[in-house]
Amino acid sequence: MKQFFLNKTAFLLLVISAMAAGVISCRSSIGETAFKDPIDLSARDTSVSPAQDFFEYANGTWLKNTEIPADKARVGSFATLADSVLVQIKGILDSCMAIKSPKAGTPAQLAGGLYASVLDTAAVENAGLTPLRADLARIAAIKERGDIIREIGLENKNGDWFWDWYHWGWDDIITGTGQLCTIYVFADNKNSNLTRLHCDQGGLGLPNKTYYFKTDSAGRHIIAVYKNYIANILSLSGESPEPKADAEAIFSLEKKLAEASSGREELYVPEKNYHLMSVAEMQSLTPNIQWRQLLNTMDIRTDTLLVGQPAFYKTLSGLLKSTPISVWKKYLSFHLINQYAPWLSAPYANAAFALRQVITGQKERAARWKAASILVNSTIGEALGELYVNRYFPPSYKKYMVNMVNNLKAAFREHIKNLDWMSDSTKTLALDKLNAMVAKIGYPEKWKDFSSVNIRKDSLIDNLKRIGQWYYHYNMDKLPKPTDRSEWLMTSATVNAYNNPTSNDINFPAAILQPPFYFPNGDDAVNYGSIGAVIGHEMTHSFDNMGSKYDKDGSLKNWWTKADQKEFDKRADMIVKQFDQYTVLDSVHLNGKMEEVENIADLGGIAIAYTAFQKTREVQKDTLINGLTPNQRFFMANAQIWRSKLRPQRLAWLVTSNGHAPAKYRANGPVSNMPEFYKAFNVKKGDKMYRADSVRVKIW
Repeated sequence: MKQFFLNKTAFLLLVISAMAAGVISCRSSIGETAFKDPIDLSARDTSVSPAQDFFEYANGTWLKNTEIPADKARVGSFATLADSVLVQIKGILDSCMAIKSPKAGTPAQLAGGLYASVLDTAAVENAGLTPLRADLARIAAIKERGDIIREIGLENKNGDWFWDWYHWGWDDIITGTGQLCTIYVFADNKNSNLTRLHCDQGGLGLPNKTYYFKTDSAGRHIIAVYKNYIANILSLSGESPEPKADAEAIFSLEKKLAEASSGREELYVPEKNYHLMSVAEMQSLTPNIQWRQLLNTMDIRTDTLLVGQPAFYKTLSGLLKSTPISVWKKYLSFHLINQYAPWLSAPYANAAFALRQVITGQKERAARWKAASILVNSTIGEALGELYVNRYFPPSYKKYMVNMVNNLKAAFREHIKNLDWMSDSTKTLALDKLNAMVAKIGYPEKWKDFSSVNIRKDSLIDNLKRIGQWYYHYNMDKLPKPTDRSEWLMTSATVNAYNNPTSNDINFPAAILQPPFYFPNGDDAVNYGSIGAVIGHEMTHSFDNMGSKYDKDGSLKNWWTKADQKEFDKRADMIVKQFDQYTVLDSVHLNGKMEEVENIADLGGIAIAYTAFQKTREVQKDTLINGLTPNQRFFMANAQIWRSKLRPQRLAWLVTSNGHAPAKYRANGPVSNMPEFYKAFNVKKGDKMYRADSVRVKIW
């Protein structure tokens, strides 16, 4: 699950029907003879007590017997569903591609055309680097330092970077931004009704700044492989007569940019990433960046910039003067090619995958049709989404979700009202925020219109460039218009969910609303323990240590009393300390501070879902299903949605870079704070899942 952080380097209204017996069940009508248990009982390891290690109890046999496919860095509930969705997408795209004369600009023509251009490997191989030669020639012609800034603007305007901003949701990004100046239009964090031109840090080829300073053997190996990759790209493209020396110079430049970049923990503090500055002020701070030239090149008319990390730009300004122009030219050439490398001819694609292998541990490349399906969804995903929703998201699914969202909202209200550490004045504002929260389910009210994009079956890189140009103009056209709160930031065919604090909304794409997260014929225990906890997780993001700083309208504004903020911080610190104590890879401790946002959301999500589940008839009947009580099934379902097995490299990346705890601790950590879990599985003092009352965490 994601929280969209408004910093790109970082990211229903049905009244509850209640009866004397409790909230109306969300379970679909089904005869008992048709019931197939959604809980995978064969996955359990019953030799492990749930009071000792609940994750192992719920998933141990699955963990022992499951091998990670060669084309993956991880396998688990999310990955399994993502694979199923890819098969669904493939069926749609194969149908689109088979249409003989599709009408230009229709979703079928756009999606089918882009898909076909990825699958046409003969055309890709024949094109080689030709689609980028004009861009590379322009970079080679740079003579003055001012031309470097102009080039940055041109690459944005020409669509070489912008589509990558939307390239998330299927898998966590494992490469850096590459884009030296990350410039985009989005809501003003302190006045969410207005849009601003945001300027954030960028310029890195490795996943984040920490990779540039690792000194252990694994870290040194990644750095060596990355340098070799840079040299390989420069050599293949003919951009350097001395690729190894140039690779060293490029890496040295990136390391200086990394040193000036904010880390993930800093990016989680919105106040530290909000600096409203005039263009003149930025020009004074960064004299070697010609801001008017950059903005004019990008056809942007504004006198105000919302700068995320001014210190980064100050360093960049100095580097523009101190670093030789020849190094900057090689840097720009490398990053331009690197942006497209996975979609270029085999030498470039193979080189890019070799780097990915080292970072993720993935052994083989995914089948071409999978990569093609992911690319279509990541770029023109709303064109694909129209087709996907029509085929795989019936109205009954949305109706179910609306009902469950309302049930969880009611439970959250109850939690807020019953807090013993929050004053009534802050409770009132918290309830106002919860009541104003909008849930977007399945798909947007209005689809993005890609009909003007010229998608051809024989030109993959040109297609990506034209899509990038569309996104560039789509995004820049928002300035200076009011914020469009109806916009989706994730496509309908994506297995994920997110919270957008500046819109105070929670978002659940259609693709996640199927097993193992939502079972149309499943019992309430399973659905509340799985998709219910996901909904609760996204709701809680609006009240975590970051989201709680935004008001009901989505503006960065303090609505807490000092005393209440102190009490919240005390509880948040407890969950940081809890996760700091967990170790993975033998001796590596989790970073509780980096994971604070997500761990608060996990804890709140399952607690809220449990309260909502308690109001169903199913709980009150307390009927055993396959030997498990309703409450046991609730917790089992939650543990099984987190089941996951990762390669060591992927786990190392997760622990240092992601912000989510590894799966085992997402399953065990929150429930070890819940007395309801203790009662369900008879957890007692001395058991490993037991935590003393003094250290149990309850925030919401």
